[in-house]
Amino acid sequence: MKRFVWIVAAALAGCATPPTTTHNTGLPQYTLQTSSDGKITNYESVGNLQSNDTLGCVPIASVTNKHTPADIYPGVAACIQAGDYEKAAQLYVVAGTFGRFDQLRVSDRSAHQAVTVLQRNNFADLTQEQRESFFMSFLRPRLEIGSSSLASLCAAVDRAGPPDYVPSYMIQHGMGTFLGGSNGGLVRGFDPDKGWQDSLSGYMHCS
Repeated sequence: MKRFVWIVAAALAGCATPPTTTHNTGLPQYTLQTSSDGKITNYESVGNLQSNDTLGCVPIASVTNKHTPADIYPGVAACIQAGDYEKAAQLYVVAGTFGRFDQLRVSDRSAHQAVTVLQRNNFADLTQEQRESFFMSFLRPRLEIGSSSLASLCAAVDRAGPPDYVPSYMIQHGMGTFLGGSNGGLVRGFDPDKGWQDSLSGYMHCS
């Protein structure tokens, strides 16, 4: 999760979870985590990067346009851990395409790195060998422009259709949440059909 870290040195592996307090000030709720001496270590909005329907290692046909990248990336990690790189690649590209669509429609640019943070968080426990086997040996060849594998992936992702959910996981990740945004954090007049085609072509290079 994105964190506003003011005391970096306090983060030690194996430490007990710091006390957490949730506040409601009229703006979106936020959570403060404090160290044993009362100093603030983390400051984040409730719902930041939150998954509402976490997926496991499932085939791409099980993904709907109601699932968010926060739901899908845990499934990518589960597939890689299980050595099922084909399912992992399929889930990875649909999560990335959905994430690109959300970046186009969320107005707060500071929130757009939510996708990168989700990837980092979900892949943190993978070994270097697992990362290389997945990204270098399996995923990259299937994303080569003009390959039959890419065409197949494009078709599978396109069948899921443009995301049909409020991208709260991303909106709550941005600074606009704390400053008070407008229009629910979304771009005014956003065209979902155009945004979907832009996501397919811009992220996956689908023709």
